[in-house]
Amino acid sequence: MNVIQEVESEINEFISPIFVRPKKNGEYRMILNLKELNKHIEYQHFKMDSFESALNLIKENAYMSSVDLRHAYYSINIAEQHRKFLRFVWKEDFFQYSCLPNGIAMAPRLFTKIMKVVYASLRKLGYVNVGYIDDSLILGDTELECKNNVTETVNMVSSLGFIVHKDKKIEREKIKALKLAMGDFDSEMFVTSEMKQDLKWWSDNIYTQKRKFNRGNPQVIIQTDASKLGWGAVLNEQKKLVADGTMMKKIIILIV
Repeated sequence: MNVIQEVESEINEFISPIFVRPKKNGEYRMILNLKELNKHIEYQHFKMDSFESALNLIKENAYMSSVDLRHAYYSINIAEQHRKFLRFVWKEDFFQYSCLPNGIAMAPRLFTKIMKVVYASLRKLGYVNVGYIDDSLILGDTELECKNNVTETVNMVSSLGFIVHKDKKIEREKIKALKLAMGDFDSEMFVTSEMKQDLKWWSDNIYTQKRKFNRGNPQVIIQTDASKLGWGAVLNEQKKLVADGTMMKKIIILIV
């Protein structure tokens, strides 16, 4: 994978600065700072699969897996006549990216549109999946269905020139810990000084924010409030207290 090429300087080239960031494994990732170049690239709106769309695909007792692509953007070649806009200088020598670099404004849209074709082809074969940039959620009603889905997905993306990140594994220890704990909804929680600062910021700015939350058209509205002494909830349609309690005892919420 020839990601970076050494070149001679030419007219109409675009030079961007570079910097490095540490990775979890102790190595460093070089970043091409394309902030100035992005100002000259027209933004085009596009739709990505969301967390909600992934949840809608999950059935009870489903088997799930994931296929992660390694250096995904680097699998997309840049036309030779456009590579001069992706250049940087190191020790007075000139270099350019030959493939899609991280940080360019058009990268998420371009890569998403390419992968949509891949996942659509797999769905035509009867496989259930959802992709997000270089990652994917693979599903099956049975263990065998899920394995076949993974195999077919890996074969297809590999045949197209993508590299599967085989070393990336699900953190099984965290899953086991969550399964044993079954959540911490009943545990005692403390409000730190940092949280109090955040809460004050929200209380000062919540009514001045410009973007409105989409409230939809709810059938039932429940209003809640709490203090150091107790808490309560009111069902608006009936103007009736449906749940209440003090901070010293557990209360079962009953909505009538």
